[in-house]
Amino acid sequence: MNSGSGHTSSADSQASQRTRSVTLLKGVHRWVFTCAPGEEQGLLACVSEMARRPDAPFDWFDAALVAHQIARRLPSGLNRVHSSVDEVE
Repeated sequence: MNSGSGHTSSADSQASQRTRSVTLLKGVHRWVFTCAPGEEQGLLACVSEMARRPDAPFDWFDAALVAHQIARRLPSGLNRVHSSVDEVE
């Protein structure tokens, strides 16, 4: 909990270490994708689902940008996703 004094409590610090986020800004839209380490596959599935929707302002290019940021920020999780994709092929 933030006390308002500019200091972050240990609970806030621990929570921020357990979650990761990627933000995409596009025109007036702002998307913040958040997941815990190890949950990157689920995050990528949600990003893909959003890109599939023809009525959403989020397209496949946006999904590729988010996936790239996930790869840069969450490399261990992306390696697990990549491994599971290779096993299916």
